[in-house]
Amino acid sequence: MSIEDQKDERNRIAMIECIKRLQTDMKNLQAHLEAQRHREEGNLRMYLTAAQLRQALDYVANEDEPQQERDTDVAIERREDGTVYCWLEEYPEEGSVNLI
Repeated sequence: MSIEDQKDERNRIAMIECIKRLQTDMKNLQAHLEAQRHREEGNLRMYLTAAQLRQALDYVANEDEPQQERDTDVAIERREDGTVYCWLEEYPEEGSVNLI
């Protein structure tokens, strides 16, 4: 492969990586805009995997806890970096769990 061909190949690979990053950025922006639209309409939709939902339930619905604590509201928040956290709304000082 000639030096010119190697440069062309590196440029092609760099362009493909750039396109992949742009596609990811576009998906993230689309999700952000969709969430913003739902907030403006008074609706908030969040997508969780089944594993994240189970993790949240395991964290907040401990059968050993009194019924009153199991009936409390649960807060779930997706942060700007994409991480999702869950905590008991009435007991934020008890900490939160990152839903992986």
